[in-house]
Amino acid sequence: MKKTFIIIAAIVAAAISLPSCSMKDNYKVDGQLVNAVVTVKNEGGKCALQVQDDIRVYPTNAKEGLFGGREVRALTQFTTKSKEPIVNGQEVELLWIDSILTKKALVAEDGIEYGKDAVDIYNDWLTVAEDGYVTLHIRTYMGYGNVSHIVNLIGGVNPENPYEFEFCHDAKGDLDGRVNDAVVAFNVRDFLPETAGDVELTIRFKSFSGPKSFTLKTKVQ
Repeated sequence: MKKTFIIIAAIVAAAISLPSCSMKDNYKVDGQLVNAVVTVKNEGGKCALQVQDDIRVYPTNAKEGLFGGREVRALTQFTTKSKEPIVNGQEVELLWIDSILTKKALVAEDGIEYGKDAVDIYNDWLTVAEDGYVTLHIRTYMGYGNVSHIVNLIGGVNPENPYEFEFCHDAKGDLDGRVNDAVVAFNVRDFLPETAGDVELTIRFKSFSGPKSFTLKTKVQ
């Protein structure tokens, strides 16, 4: 799977809005069933999966140093022995996992062009703000020439709202072809307040039908 721009085979309905931790809402990537989007963390050599801001689980069958010990967002399928909702500190069995493109959000700089090509962003359970990350499920057109599209999330775009970001897409001229999905994640911790509490993030972007924006709520621990 390409880490620069992950191609996702299944198209899901844009109108669905579900919590990312739900174990009953499934999604397929290259034929693999996915039931969670998580942050993969190395906790003293032990693999941990941050499922929500306040829920961290521990796969019993994961190797130490998963993804080289790097903290990344990932799509995964895991199971639990209990039929009850997952709780913080619970042990799980990892069935499948793959990292998604994970980058730091950038600070807007004058004179820098970050890309103005259109995308659509799904309003589904994969589009979420949690654990200091903004994860976006996007759709755009891609050709057959393996051109690497560049995506960024830019902060500091509105002096009146420090929690407003712009999602930018540079298709590198690859504007025709088939419709494809991708899931990308951006570390926004540097833009969040140091005090605990709820924060509402605004994400604006250029869609195929014009400029749009939406909000995501997240919690600072």
